[in-house]
Amino acid sequence: MQTGRITAGMLLATVLVACGSGRSDAAQAAGFEARALGSATRVNQYAASDQQLPAAAGDAAGNSVVAWDSFGQDGSLSGIYARRLDAAGNPLGAEFRVNTRSDNRQTNPAVAMSTDGRFVVAWNSNGVNGVGLGIFAQRYAADGTPQGGEIEVAVSGEYSIQPGVGLAMDPQGNFIVLWADRRIPGGFSSLDTRTIQAQRYGPEGLAKGGPVTVESSVFPTVRNPTATMDAAGNFVAAWVQGPSGVSKSQVFARRMAASGLPRAAAFRVTENSDQVSDVDRARIAGNDAGAFVIVWEPLANDAGSSGAYLRVYDSSGRALRSGFRAGTNGEIRRHPCVSMNSSGFVVAGHNDGVWAQRYDLQGNRIGSDFRPDTSGAPFTQLFGIPVLDSHGGLTLVWQDWQQDGDGRGISARRYAP
Repeated sequence: MQTGRITAGMLLATVLVACGSGRSDAAQAAGFEARALGSATRVNQYAASDQQLPAAAGDAAGNSVVAWDSFGQDGSLSGIYARRLDAAGNPLGAEFRVNTRSDNRQTNPAVAMSTDGRFVVAWNSNGVNGVGLGIFAQRYAADGTPQGGEIEVAVSGEYSIQPGVGLAMDPQGNFIVLWADRRIPGGFSSLDTRTIQAQRYGPEGLAKGGPVTVESSVFPTVRNPTATMDAAGNFVAAWVQGPSGVSKSQVFARRMAASGLPRAAAFRVTENSDQVSDVDRARIAGNDAGAFVIVWEPLANDAGSSGAYLRVYDSSGRALRSGFRAGTNGEIRRHPCVSMNSSGFVVAGHNDGVWAQRYDLQGNRIGSDFRPDTSGAPFTQLFGIPVLDSHGGLTLVWQDWQQDGDGRGISARRYAP
């Protein structure tokens, strides 16, 4: 949220339902675009300087929340702000500041929402304890009222937290926060160890035990964790590992139980057949039954045309097919993001603008890829984020340029089922 889900009792934050239809692929593609509920909506109200790097999640009814990094608004470099949208894509109230601590920089927001609309925002905070990054979170009721104070998830100290936050929530409001850290157990003369950590929380915001280690590696490095949760609170974490020596960087994942114990060993997602370069920016989405999709971005051109890839898994962790290129014509190239439900999923990303593509549960395309807005100059609309609801409605969120009159801003467009 990367990310809501499907019926009452489904799953996590960024992924909800996409309803099926008996129409042909061509009709679905044309119909999806025709079902846009009006034009794009400006999400941010404060317009000075830049509002950027959006994150979004939705509930079962189609309501959503969008968070972003806003420069200079909280009085000290950047802060985290958010705004709720209703099921028609209209703003629900004013934007609001998320972070309590405002010194230095707060960046890299992540959002997760339960099916009843409760949500959590997590982010990185710079300069914590004067030594590095920290991770903080804030819980909210469905009406946007803060629940409790700002949660200090982890701070740099004896180990160094790396940039990026993974976040997921189940229908009951349990949530997990993930991060990568760097440890030097033998002192600065020894090799450092990189780990993926996960901290579990109950609906009331209390930690369930201490952090659990999802993966640990001396070499190669592990980074950029992302996660999804099912209806039972089990979660799947994915991350980027490497490069190391002659080996390219790869995407790995691991299925974890709600207790924090591993359900299986970590497994490689990328394959030699679909890996033409180093990879980065893996993202995951799942549904309440435990099926999941992982998307990632190759860092070099493939035969002159780069494009994001994805791989689809069932609830047992079995890959349904090899990795394949996202979209219809390779337009989804950078910063891919995914939202899933019981019927299928949507992948979004950007190239010359924001593009999105709908799929069924097996990874078959439904129609062609499409753009939510073509009014901007090329390469000014970035970081497309899809949010599906339980009725099949879709909200697409992205970073825009000068739609608010000054630098970067945040836009959204709503599609009916």
